[in-house]
Amino acid sequence: MRRPASGKHSVELACPMCDASLLAEVRTEARTRRTSALLLVLAALSLVVFFVAFAYAVHEGGRTLPEGQSLPVLFPVSVVSIFITFVAAPVLFLQGRRYNGVTLLDAPKPRRLHGIMPVRGQVPGTATR
Repeated sequence: MRRPASGKHSVELACPMCDASLLAEVRTEARTRRTSALLLVLAALSLVVFFVAFAYAVHEGGRTLPEGQSLPVLFPVSVVSIFITFVAAPVLFLQGRRYNGVTLLDAPKPRRLHGIMPVRGQVPGTATR
């Protein structure tokens, strides 16, 4: 499949497993690299936020407070940030590594069985050049 020179291009593909007709959207190589890099940067930022929030929560949670005084408002925010970034960082990292600029737009059910994967080597049923 060829990538467009600019913008995005819709193409019709056939699933190699069930011969179903699939509609996919292909983005330019530059846009694909930028999106992948952005996802990886967001994963790194999530990881930084996770460690900062975790260090803050340990620091504030380990303090002994005088009677009647409560933890700062930022403490529950850091705990929520820990849980959110614990999930977000690996998901963003994996999506950034796997993003190939091709999005499946329309496919027969069940959609999860149809996938667009990069081909390594010769595609079965095609002639060599």
